[in-house]
Amino acid sequence: MPEPIDRPQPPTTWLERLTRREREALERVVEEHGDDLRRAAQRLGFGASDVDDVVHATWETFLHVVGEFRGDAQVRTFLRGILRKKAAEFRRATRRRQTDPLDEAEPTVASSGPGPEEAAHHAETRERLDE
Repeated sequence: MPEPIDRPQPPTTWLERLTRREREALERVVEEHGDDLRRAAQRLGFGASDVDDVVHATWETFLHVVGEFRGDAQVRTFLRGILRKKAAEFRRATRRRQTDPLDEAEPTVASSGPGPEEAAHHAETRERLDE
């Protein structure tokens, strides 16, 4: 016999709602921890625009992995761990962009003059003529 629909359901915990990515639970996390993440990114030495990028990447990762959050740590600790990893990734990417020799190299245009072999041949010919 099927269970009646109006049977009371056991209450869900906030953690269960969070790991199911329920909108209200996620909004609560953003509301409670958004400013803290921004301050933490600033303390890590990021400027205003970079703070936004690092915090945004943190939230993206959090939304991706929140279903795996078991509640062993506080949400704040979990978020700050993600922030530290995203900050390190951001710094590595920035260093790569600043030191990538391909970015710094100027484009070369093919010369319309003689190639190296032809130039060597001309030099040898001139030397013989000068003798």
